[in-house]
Amino acid sequence: MPTFKEYRTAVNQIFASNTRGGFIDYYHCRRLGGDMTDLITEATKELSSYGEYKELFDLANKAFLKWGRTDKDDSAGDTQIFVYYVEQAWNQVYEANDVRITHTQMYDWFEKHLDGSVIDYMEDILFEYLIHHFLEPELLRRKQDYLMNQIEKKLQKKNPMIDLTLIAAVNTCSMSWQICKSQLKRYEKQPKMQTHIQ
Repeated sequence: MPTFKEYRTAVNQIFASNTRGGFIDYYHCRRLGGDMTDLITEATKELSSYGEYKELFDLANKAFLKWGRTDKDDSAGDTQIFVYYVEQAWNQVYEANDVRITHTQMYDWFEKHLDGSVIDYMEDILFEYLIHHFLEPELLRRKQDYLMNQIEKKLQKKNPMIDLTLIAAVNTCSMSWQICKSQLKRYEKQPKMQTHIQ
């Protein structure tokens, strides 16, 4: 099995072999997409089978950011296919909730990269993933704070067109938080199991 470092090196090599003058043309973008989806698919299977979830998360993130920051002709829609496989890797890590890469640490990474450092349509993917995951009470509160802060920034700029996606995300987060609170209340009302010592 390739090591994490070997997978990281392979990502750099795949991009380098398909880039010409800082740009990836249509034909090389098709090849890039195929090579990267193969690599991510293999790494997801191999690294998760050995419990290397932190390494898998780091690798998926590196690939995602490198793809998003590389100028390319993606008229064939390879980004959509590539992102699907990256999300499969993220899901493996999310479901494991391993002590070395917790939901809180994952959340930190997603929120940090919603800063305009990747092209807008790929930032939308990060945004959607953050909104529909991380349902722990503490992280729901953080999501609400983040979303309200984004709206506040737009209002301060006197932007008359508040992003409807942002409003929808606030509503989604609020509903998730309400569900979470009701579940906690039901749990607190349940009779506690008592152990009788003979």
